[in-house]
Amino acid sequence: MPRSGTSCTNIWSAMYSSDLAPKTRGGESNVKNEDQLERKYASFGKAALLPGMVHMLELMQAFVEELRDELAEDGAPPRRGRPKKVRTVRQVRDEDVEVIEATALPTAEMPPSHPRHPDHPDHAKWKAKLRRNRKKAWVALSPKQQKERLAKMKAGRGLSNGAAEAHA
Repeated sequence: MPRSGTSCTNIWSAMYSSDLAPKTRGGESNVKNEDQLERKYASFGKAALLPGMVHMLELMQAFVEELRDELAEDGAPPRRGRPKKVRTVRQVRDEDVEVIEATALPTAEMPPSHPRHPDHPDHAKWKAKLRRNRKKAWVALSPKQQKERLAKMKAGRGLSNGAAEAHA
């Protein structure tokens, strides 16, 4: 049983002020505690970022020093605008060769991929099989078809009948 004079409304109003900011039992606002927690978490996040940021600053400082050293070696103040590229024909050719060599596939180390290539290990087997199949196909032709095929082959070489006989 609630004590006399205590109701839900009284408890609510005791815990929260008119602006609905949460209060602790002592009557102070929780906003202060929340702000402290928020600042604490923010400081944790900043602390986590610091090592990376310090590292990047060191890298950037080293780069700036390198640029300053290069400018000091040249002795001339840097020009404004885009620098002109002065390259000789030989430099262009050398660059082209470098690009071609860098992008070329290593053909010497790769074995040929098809047995029809003379350097392939199975080239002799492939050639024998091809000859057998062609001979079977030739034997399967009738004498008339064989003569027609020979005539087409001779015509394809540009040989007439007389030249073909002289050539053969």
